[in-house]
This record gives sequence, C-alpha cells and structure tokens, in this order.
Amino acid sequence: MSEDDKHTAKVARLKKVRDSVFNLKVIFVKLENEDDAYLIFETLNTRGKDLAVTDLVKNHFAKLLRSKNAVDSVKIKWSTILETIHESAADINTDSFIYHFWASRHEAVPAKKLYPVVKKRIDAKNARVYLDALVEDSKHYRAIHEPSFRWEKAERRAASSLSAIQLFRLVQPTPALLSLVRAYNEKKIRLKTLVRALEAIENFHFAFTAVTSSRSSGGISGMYASFARKLYESRNSAEAGVEIDAFIKKLRERRPDYDEFEVAFRQIGYTNANTKQKGLVRYILRRFAEHHSYKFAVDFDDLTIEHLAPQSLIGTDPWSDETVGALGNLFLIDQKMNGALENKSFNVKVKMLSDGRYSVPQFMTLADSWTPEKVRLHSNAMAREAYDAIWSIPS
Repeated sequence: MSEDDKHTAKVARLKKVRDSVFNLKVIFVKLENEDDAYLIFETLNTRGKDLAVTDLVKNHFAKLLRSKNAVDSVKIKWSTILETIHESAADINTDSFIYHFWASRHEAVPAKKLYPVVKKRIDAKNARVYLDALVEDSKHYRAIHEPSFRWEKAERRAASSLSAIQLFRLVQPTPALLSLVRAYNEKKIRLKTLVRALEAIENFHFAFTAVTSSRSSGGISGMYASFARKLYESRNSAEAGVEIDAFIKKLRERRPDYDEFEVAFRQIGYTNANTKQKGLVRYILRRFAEHHSYKFAVDFDDLTIEHLAPQSLIGTDPWSDETVGALGNLFLIDQKMNGALENKSFNVKVKMLSDGRYSVPQFMTLADSWTPEKVRLHSNAMAREAYDAIWSIPS
C-alpha cells in the first residue's frame, strides 16, 4: 500500500468515527426515586449488548447496601475486588471469578443464567456478608492462578502444585481449588491437608490431561463443583477431612490405567524442531530431579534441557527426531555446562559432569554407551516410576 493509499484510508476511518459520534443519541431519564435507577440499569441489560455479570452484581449490592453517609462501602470494597483481580499477572477476570465464587459455594449454573440466581439468593439481610466474602475470595482466586501471590516460603509445595495446574491449562478444578484455599485460610484445614489435596489434583491431571489428553466429560466438572460445595459446607476440620478423603478416592478411581499412560508418556519430547511440549518436558524433568534430590548450582528456573545424545545426530542412522527428543534422552543442567557439553560423546559428557561435581543420574553412571535402544528402555523406566511413585495418588 502506497503512502497516499494509507493517508486516504486513515481519513476514511476518521470520517467514519466522526459520523458515528454525530449519530449518537443521548437519552436523559429523570426518576422520582433511587429504586427506579437500579431497575432501569437492569432493564437496559435486556436491550442490545449484555452487561457483564460484574456490573450487574455490583449494581445489586449498591441497591441493597445504600450508603447512609459520605463513605460508599460498596464502591470501596468493589474497587478492592477489581484491583485484586485486574492487577494479577495471570489471565483472570472478574466475571470468571464471580462464576467460580458461586460454584464453590452453591449450585453451579451456566454463566448466562448466573445473575438471576445471585439476585434471588442475595438479599438485604446477607448482602454485606456476601460482599465481604467476595473481597476475601478475590485474594484466594488470584493466589490460585498466580502462585507467586501471597504464598509464603513454608507454603511453596502448595504453590508448586498450583503452578503445575496452571501449566496444564485447567479450568474445571477451579471451584475446588478456591474452596480448598479458602478452607486453609480460614484454618478449617491444615497446610499438610491442603498440600495433599492439591498434589492429588496435580497428579491426577498430569496423567489424565497432560499425558494422555483424556477427554473430560461433564462428570469431572460436576465432581469438582460438588466437592467444593461439600467442603464449604463442612462445619469443622473432621468433616472437611472426610470430604477431602472421599474426593481424593474419586480422583484415584478416574486415573488412566498404566498401559494408556505409558504409551502417551513415551510420545512426549522436545527438540529445537519440536518445541510444543517444552514447558511440559521441563516440568517432568524437574519433578524427576526433585524426586531424586539432584543438586544444582542454580535455581530450577535457570536450568536448561540437555540432550544426552545431541541433536546433531538427528537424521543420522539410527537416530531420529523422536528418539533424540524423547524424555529418556533428556536431563536438566545449568546453561554454562550445557554449552560446555555441546555435541560431545556420551562418555565424555558423563566424565565432565562427574568431574564438575554434578549430580549424575544413575542411568548414566550404569551405562557404558548410549544407543536408541537404551533411550527407549530409559523412557519406559521413567514412565513406570512416574506412574507408580512421582505422580501417584496415595490413599
């Protein structure tokens, strides 16, 4: 497009905006009382573009909790909710928050039908309690989706499971996660119980979602919503513990069997030409490293993926892209050593790691050479250990 054409297009667009502004119609409605104002607001929602659930719910609270002085408590508290959600580094919004807030406490309803249900249940008697609950739960909701928010060092295992759940791009467990984090913050359950439940969800979806890509039915969503409500309704730690035990049992029963898991696990891989699963591969290798207590000179986030049989072998007999990228051929190492290892042979790499006082995985120290068959066998061994130990769901 020439400069003249670009200029003409800009002028045409500006004229279109100008004409739209000139064609706007402003209707001034004078009302006799405040009640009519709230009614008009809701009525307009049935015309043209739908108002967001957030706007409707805020309007409902404003109607029920009218300020009797200069301090508008609804405005202040609603601003707190919006700030908590909108300032998050995670991709969350207030409509989704309100939907999951409701599903974690009451019956789950489609988003488009949510407001009438909320309006019917929240009245002048309980409005302030619900508004305060929304303020608190907005913090829990952000902490679920942004594991660096509000979690202390002693709670890092809980934050780690939440990070994994976000890596798997899961939405279905959200009501359950919100109910669990709420119960923990209200001291209904202890940290140990919270971690146990979060790890069960993480480990279930590692097999069900991340590895086997199993199709999820409405039963999974219903299971999470039902558990969330039962946990919310539990009156003490003992009742909460019973609900969590029953929930974890259901996860265990729905877990894919080993044969299905192994086949899918062997297909996970990473090369420079196949980067789609890089995040999942890093997560898997990290969990293996943590399980075996491997020591590194840098934080996990600074580690890189090393190919034991180098990528330069791809296309040379008998090394294929799938074999070189397979999990059985991968391990984590710091960037400096990764560059030093480069395309060196297997035996030289093992010696360099040993001389550098790195934690050398046992499968390396026991091998005198490295072949595609050994990659296959190690991948199978990793699948077995992953299913039976690292991502198990204990009773």
